[in-house]
Amino acid sequence: MEQERAAREKEELARQAQAEQEAKRIAAAKAEQERLEREQAEQEQLARGEAQAQLAREQADAERRANEQAEQERIARDQAERERLAREQTQVAIPRVRTRSAWAWIVGGAGALLVLVLALLALRGVFTSAPPPTSVPQPTNVAPFAGEERIIGGAPMMFVPAGEFLMGSSEADKDAQSDEKPQHTVYLDSYWMDKFEVTNAQYKKCVEAGKCQPPNPISSYTRDSYFANAQYDNYPVIYVSWTDAKTFCESVGKRLPTEAEWEKAARGTDGRIYPWGNTFDKNLLNSSDGRKGDTTAVGSYPDGASPYGAMDMAGNVWEWVNDWYDENYYTNSPSDNPKGPSSGQYRVIRGGSFDLFAVNVRAADRGRLIGSRSNRIGFRCVV
Repeated sequence: MEQERAAREKEELARQAQAEQEAKRIAAAKAEQERLEREQAEQEQLARGEAQAQLAREQADAERRANEQAEQERIARDQAERERLAREQTQVAIPRVRTRSAWAWIVGGAGALLVLVLALLALRGVFTSAPPPTSVPQPTNVAPFAGEERIIGGAPMMFVPAGEFLMGSSEADKDAQSDEKPQHTVYLDSYWMDKFEVTNAQYKKCVEAGKCQPPNPISSYTRDSYFANAQYDNYPVIYVSWTDAKTFCESVGKRLPTEAEWEKAARGTDGRIYPWGNTFDKNLLNSSDGRKGDTTAVGSYPDGASPYGAMDMAGNVWEWVNDWYDENYYTNSPSDNPKGPSSGQYRVIRGGSFDLFAVNVRAADRGRLIGSRSNRIGFRCVV
């Protein structure tokens, strides 16, 4: 019996040893399989990464070529626009000044007659001595040209000549909202538009003079100290209400632009989608696509200027305009110098801001707000 028990124990030990050995073999095989799978996954990941990197390089090259082509097209369009505006400058509002032509002939004729009489009197010896020579008078009121820049009220302003332009969006713009339609022709008298959004430095002068209320608060989206920090003097003032903006413009002898004036200054007369043309380019403005995350100094994107030279008409900060908002205003708005609805709940804001995408920085996009303050809203003035 003892021998049988010993044999059984020996046999059991042998089976256990064999089982342990088999388990080790299986574990080793599994570990090896896992290692091979990891290596294969790493190789596949490397291959995918390389493919993605190659695709990114190809896309970057394609984007660069597209941007170069878009830039060439923009330059050509702007040149054509400037030439057209220059041609129009001599033809602006001819029907509105025809009544002056008769007076011009009368005055001119009277002047010629006076010269003739004086000449005859001189020949008869009425004048005993020749008058002293005088310098040739120079014109004191030279007519401005489209896109001319002058300092008015302490700030550079750009001239927008009288004439018609396309306001709103056509069906061809797939991003257009219903309140931008229908696209329609609007006539505006000439005006001057601030080249830049009103800056912290400009607004500080009004506050220090006791004419304007300070922004509230004085921070920005990512900066605790903004308005009071001289580092940001050349950045757009924010946290100002519609009333604050109106008060500032009036304090320097100007006013808030109408919605129509703002849009013409932003896009010119040809109905372009953005100030620079019809193709969005994140390098021409401060928007969400550029990932700045807050305001930038005014005029930081000179290549994104409008046909009249106004800067930052797309992105950076929304801008208050004078008009009340009406979703259906374009269906029955006046064709000459529209001033907006007579009343409403919201005021219109234009241009989009640093945290918005391409659809909201289009020249025809219409925002609205109940005249309150925001770290995304500033303004500019006209005269």
